[in-house]
Amino acid sequence: MVFIILFVVDIVLGLIFSPVPRVLGRGLSTVVSGTVVASFLALIVTLIYYRLLETPATGYAPPSGPTGGYQPPPGGVPPAGGPPG
Repeated sequence: MVFIILFVVDIVLGLIFSPVPRVLGRGLSTVVSGTVVASFLALIVTLIYYRLLETPATGYAPPSGPTGGYQPPPGGVPPAGGPPG
């Protein structure tokens, strides 16, 4: 996205500086477009940084209790042969 903006700004400034000699016009166009795009890019990076600061950092917590395929129900294991109670 930033490169597209740089390209468009460079074209517009190239048209504005067309009456100026070619080397001077290209140099001015590059400096001005680079300054505009660098400011825009700094704004984007700053906004992303502050958005990341707002995101709560939830760390990884290992599972508590036994791990594996079978987990007993919260009330305990029902007796064998009897209905769950």
